[in-house]
Amino acid sequence: MLSDSLAWQLKIFDKTLKKKEKLAIIRSILPDLTDCLCLDLGCSKGTISYFLKQEGGLWFHEDLDYVNVKTTKELVGNNVAVIPPHAIPHRSDIFDVIVSLDILEHLHDDMNFVNEMARVLKPGGTLILSTPVTGRFYLVNRLKNMAGLTPDQYGHVIEGYTSKQLEKMMSDAGLTISSSTTYSRFFTEFVEFLLNLVFVKFFRKNKSRKRDGNISPGTAEEVAALKKQLKMYSLIYPFVWLFTRLDTIWKFLGFKGYATLIICNKEQK
Repeated sequence: MLSDSLAWQLKIFDKTLKKKEKLAIIRSILPDLTDCLCLDLGCSKGTISYFLKQEGGLWFHEDLDYVNVKTTKELVGNNVAVIPPHAIPHRSDIFDVIVSLDILEHLHDDMNFVNEMARVLKPGGTLILSTPVTGRFYLVNRLKNMAGLTPDQYGHVIEGYTSKQLEKMMSDAGLTISSSTTYSRFFTEFVEFLLNLVFVKFFRKNKSRKRDGNISPGTAEEVAALKKQLKMYSLIYPFVWLFTRLDTIWKFLGFKGYATLIICNKEQK
């Protein structure tokens, strides 16, 4: 059982499914970070940032949204900043590793941001990037739209990317994809959709934010107000987790997930 003194972000994260799956993949592919300078883009509530920092290296955590940055700073401390959508405020060829999580879909000029990531990455450096997936056969995406959870409710400019789109974007920026995987298959994505829908329809107070806090609890105050509901969810969480294990069969049958995670390397000069 988690300690009552544990940060609210970590308490929420402990009962997530999609983000825990994403973190497990990232941990399995991170290179040795000894003496590495690392950039965490799209830090959101700071939970994955918190665990990345434990992997070693010197980390900078940055996001487009002030509330996300404030929340992350509470959890990880220093080197947390808001950045503009058109530029990454660091000199060229400085970072050994960049972890960019679910940020491209929030940008009107996503290709410019890819070029910026390539610019600040050292030659031979590693970029780990995740985005949602789009396509005609992704049923949960259709259910989200039907229920009113359209991309703009998440702060997204677009629904997601195909593998071919990502491959071209990375190539145009001088980045080579070394590996690619998907995660959050149907059952995990369906559960997350239901949880987001319940929050939006019955518990959301702040309707102005267009980031994570718009479709899930995004502040300590919101978490405190939902204490009873979260306690009830904790009781059924083991059964929810068991239900999402059906994704193992989905993976065996060759079905892809609703999010993509790629590893890229910058070409040597």
